Amino acid sequence: MGDFTHADLKTHNCELKSDISHSIPYIDRHEWDGLTADDNFYNSYGWLASLEDAQGPTDFLTVYGSSGLLAGCALWAGEPEGPMFSTQALFPSMSEQWGNKFLWGGARRSTHNEVVCTQGVSRRNALRRFFYSAQTYAGERNLSGFLIPYMPLKRALEIVRYVPETHALLHSAEATMPVPRGGLAEMLGSWGSHERVRSKAEIAAFEKYGNRTRWLPLTSDLDESIATLITNNRSKYGSTQDRQWMIRNLQGQRKSGVIHSAIAVLAERENKVSAVTVFYKFGHSLHARYFGSDYTLADNDFRYFVLTYYLSLEYAAFHGFRKCCLSTSALEAKAKRGSVIEPLAVVVIPCKSPLGREAVENHNRFFYEDYERRFRSNLSADWKTITN
Repeated sequence: MGDFTHADLKTHNCELKSDISHSIPYIDRHEWDGLTADDNFYNSYGWLASLEDAQGPTDFLTVYGSSGLLAGCALWAGEPEGPMFSTQALFPSMSEQWGNKFLWGGARRSTHNEVVCTQGVSRRNALRRFFYSAQTYAGERNLSGFLIPYMPLKRALEIVRYVPETHALLHSAEATMPVPRGGLAEMLGSWGSHERVRSKAEIAAFEKYGNRTRWLPLTSDLDESIATLITNNRSKYGSTQDRQWMIRNLQGQRKSGVIHSAIAVLAERENKVSAVTVFYKFGHSLHARYFGSDYTLADNDFRYFVLTYYLSLEYAAFHGFRKCCLSTSALEAKAKRGSVIEPLAVVVIPCKSPLGREAVENHNRFFYEDYERRFRSNLSADWKTITN
């Protein structure tokens, strides 16, 4: 673990110290998780440690003060040829300004990232020190800059206020479901007749095909069957990782201990598992991470919607969770079933030529207008902040 000391990190608070750690065990777990917000599960210590165990170590940029850890984030290279973790894929209209060699922050392949950071009077200087250190670190490697993707817009705009050289660009959205105390029944009662009838019909179809459900912790005896179902679903949507890749991830989660926060709901027919959704409990939030299915059963029993949306509401309400976090895919389907669509942005600090302010504003305006047309009443209030 090396001290990250540079002559000019553009902050006048000399008591702060930046550091690069080459693996997460060098960082104190209790300090890290003490700064991790409920919604930031995929940047929690246990999840990051599980990724290291399954996929290899990664660097971490941290900021320390006299009281200990103040800010931190995992670093990685993105996926330059991928559809979700490359700047050219996320921002094709701005590719000439971006280049495609950035230092990426956040958990590997995470679609929700926040900087792990202290609250209170030290927060502003900690974030400044963090981003200027990341800029310097990227510049020393002749990269175009540093960015963190899939960040909630309100967090991204906070950073832009505190760190003048940063920009926030909308690029995606995530679905969340507020959890009423009465669970699914209360949620259905709040909908219009069309949505209520459709959802009840989907639940009836699921039951008609003989599906039964069980909630189970992710014990090792389930790894093979669950990994097979999840790989089926990932392969359907273009993933090239095989079943062993998924098993390694589950084993990594077991080693880090984060598996103890997992809960799976299984659909079964005649003693055979037909589908599964895996959730993770963190603070007041329930996070849906994996869905898997047996696609040899081709009938339309709405197993995805029943397991991931309807049953999660029942489970979350019973256990006192405040919301279900449903990630970034299939937003139209999630919005039709009661989800709120929340904006996600890239926060970027360039090392070389700055991004043009007009280009950033135009991009964000067009992105917002597109989502306003598509989702209208399902958009969260945060969307309006990008136009203010």
